[in-house]
Amino acid sequence: MSHPSLAGAFFHADHGIAPDVLLGDVFRLAGSDAVIYPNVGGRFTFSRATCVAINARLRQPLGPVAPAFPVPAGGIDAARVPHWIERYGADTIFLLGGSLYRQPDLAPAAERLVAAVKRHSDG
Repeated sequence: MSHPSLAGAFFHADHGIAPDVLLGDVFRLAGSDAVIYPNVGGRFTFSRATCVAINARLRQPLGPVAPAFPVPAGGIDAARVPHWIERYGADTIFLLGGSLYRQPDLAPAAERLVAAVKRHSDG
């Protein structure tokens, strides 16, 4: 699993590497089976188009390299996970925590999240 720490230095309009190429291709070539990236609407955000492009590159053929799981993160609200499943697909790992920890009782909040994921992943 890869985390994009310090990778932001590469993401500039006039120099560097496009986020979808670095996170979607280079990280896979380096052996990542799952790649964390800042989701649209979160604390550290990419545009919707960039997130879609990263997900596409993580899943598309790349010679003998296996596809990798997209891992949108950075402020994802547990209540919105069904929306993200519909947008990104059930083969996505969602990195979230803060919205669960803000709940008065973590165990029931986690159970609701699991139930919502199951409901939206079975269809």
